[in-house]
Amino acid sequence: MKIDIGTISLMLFLSYIIQAIIIYIIALINKNIKGIFMFSMSCLSFAVGFNLMYLRSYLPFMNFFIVISNLFLVLGNIIIYSGFNRFFNQKDQKRVIYPALIFNLLTFLIFTYFINSFSIRVLVYSIVNIYILIFTILVLDKHKTSYTKSSVKYLIVICHLHLLYSVVRGTSALFMPMDKNPLFQTLTFIAASIVGYFLTFGFILLVNDKLNSDLKESKDRFELMFHTSPDASVITDLDNGKIVNANEGFTELVGYTKDEIIGKSYSDACIYELPADFDAVIQRFFEEGSFDNIEITLLHKNGERTTCLASSKIIYINGSQHVFSILRNITERKRREEQILYYSYHDTLTDLYNRRYLNEQIQLLEDEKTLPISIIIGDVNGLKLANDIYGHSTGDKILQKIAEIIKQGCNEMGVVARWGGDEFIVLLPGIDNKKTQTFVKTIRTLCGACTVDSVKISISLGYSTITEPNESIEKALKNAEDYMYKNKLLETSSIRGNIIQTLLNTLYEKNEREEKHSRRVSQLCIEIGKAMGLSDTEINKLKTVALVHDIGKIAINDDILDKASSLTPEEYNEIKRHCDIGFRIMNTSSEMAELADIVLSHHERWDGKGYPRGLQGDHIPIYARIIAIADSFDAMTCERPYRSTFTEDEAVEELQRNIGTQFDPNILALFIGKVLNRIKSVAK
Repeated sequence: MKIDIGTISLMLFLSYIIQAIIIYIIALINKNIKGIFMFSMSCLSFAVGFNLMYLRSYLPFMNFFIVISNLFLVLGNIIIYSGFNRFFNQKDQKRVIYPALIFNLLTFLIFTYFINSFSIRVLVYSIVNIYILIFTILVLDKHKTSYTKSSVKYLIVICHLHLLYSVVRGTSALFMPMDKNPLFQTLTFIAASIVGYFLTFGFILLVNDKLNSDLKESKDRFELMFHTSPDASVITDLDNGKIVNANEGFTELVGYTKDEIIGKSYSDACIYELPADFDAVIQRFFEEGSFDNIEITLLHKNGERTTCLASSKIIYINGSQHVFSILRNITERKRREEQILYYSYHDTLTDLYNRRYLNEQIQLLEDEKTLPISIIIGDVNGLKLANDIYGHSTGDKILQKIAEIIKQGCNEMGVVARWGGDEFIVLLPGIDNKKTQTFVKTIRTLCGACTVDSVKISISLGYSTITEPNESIEKALKNAEDYMYKNKLLETSSIRGNIIQTLLNTLYEKNEREEKHSRRVSQLCIEIGKAMGLSDTEINKLKTVALVHDIGKIAINDDILDKASSLTPEEYNEIKRHCDIGFRIMNTSSEMAELADIVLSHHERWDGKGYPRGLQGDHIPIYARIIAIADSFDAMTCERPYRSTFTEDEAVEELQRNIGTQFDPNILALFIGKVLNRIKSVAK
């Protein structure tokens, strides 16, 4: 074969095609690395340029193909420059690319069509190459200290050799016309081919360095995440199941040090609570290759159980398969979820089942009909009164105590639920009517013997039993409820009366002074009533309301009632509440309700400056006006912890100072003129 320019061009074409394919395959494998496709495109551009150089002798428009082939060769160098920019995440400099292309195209057009000079074309091509190579070397030099240090230095050397080759070829074109010296031209083409191979090898080195750098960076990042992750992380050998590494989160999770678990399997370290759980996890792992968010239970070194969400996948370490697992401690989350689930079916105050759970159980019983089925319904008596007097904390204690009593009274059998505010229901599948009656009697007995904060607790009960399959639970509930309300109507009056008497007794027990004061005020009121000419019925009513006028003080703190010094504004406002509290207490009993307004008004003033409503004159109930005078007189003439006792004359003088302002002038005149004089006469 004759070695000429055409043959060399064909060989270079085939050479660059092979290089383009090799780099393209590398680019396909490493798509995440920028710039590799550009290197493949540069080889393809060189291949096209040399192919056109070979074919131009056989095609028409030879001059046109001279220009185009040269353009592809220059473009190949420009693509290399752009490829390096892409690889290092740099922007292409348009001021480099466009001038080179335009200069090359124009000069080749001129020295092909107008002045056909092969030597000048070689010179122009060399100048453009030198120009592009300088900027390419600058890009490489900027990154020669990066992770690709060795390959970049190699490429800089090759680019310098290419630069030297271009200088020699361009200089030679001036003094040694290449169209007259085919041997030299052949040698320059061969040199270009060698430089091309070296460049391709440099591209491969560069990609390899990048991959190694990415691998190291990935490994470092993995190590950082592995050791700093708040979640527990552990790596085990897939072949033998032994732990090869664990982070601090894992050692804290299981309570062992790294030295205690490295080299041991999970079963050796007794980390899994149940070995069967571990076997199930391994089986799933081998079936699916990985898993996400499997719930497992681990054992801490101290024996505590820890619930975790585990995720695992295969990783390769030194070519062997390992299992990388992340475990997130969800023990607290599980506890909260269980607590939420628990309280979705339980009452937070009494810890009994709630209405939702009861409804579900009723539906189940309707479906199954395990006969007999008994139902008990209870409604707490006097709960509102207890809340009004003692506060809701006492009411809550009453509900909690009754819940305990119902469970105890039913021998912890059946479903005991809080149905509403003060209502309870007990479902008793398999319990007959006779046994249910026994439960009801026991509950009543236990309630009768129990008090909470001086309040005797009471509950009205009703019950019903289903014995036939065609009877509905809804109907049984209605029967039990009707029976309960019937009992409540019979019990309520006496219960409320008993509550008021109990409250009064409790007040007297905790403060003997209040009992004596109430009895003295009551006696004074009787005398005032007689002086006013009231009937015996009216006097009895006045006597009763005078005895209970301070019943609201049952809810006032003893420290305030017994305070030896003057009350603070806050304490005074607190003690003023006893009128309103007494009013609510009296309203709970139909027999006492007519006295409630009197109890509420016994601290009103004739001039309207009293409390709690600021009533004035005749708008104040007459019995309240009588009690106001008797109450004030007794308060002044009897010993109080916060002041000395007034003499009777001093007390009368104080009453007279407030006639027409604090007290009803007519009643006060009767009290001073008749009652006190009669009392003095009797005393003498």
